[in-house]
Amino acid sequence: DEMDFALESRNSVYYNDDKAAAHEAVDEMTEAYNSLLGRLTDADKRSIEMRIGMKIKEIQSAYEIMTLNDLED
Repeated sequence: DEMDFALESRNSVYYNDDKAAAHEAVDEMTEAYNSLLGRLTDADKRSIEMRIGMKIKEIQSAYEIMTLNDLED
């Protein structure tokens, strides 16, 4: 949701705060995901990586693209 808010508020006075919230959400998601993987057996880890690993990377990439687009503006 935070990513959506940031994308929707681009070029508005709310963008910087929404982008900061998105950054925090992406960081928290990444930490939780890595913490989960650290507690699993190798077999369970592979299963989770196959199920949600790509979605995690997609969200991280979307934030990076949003940041790169800011540099281009």
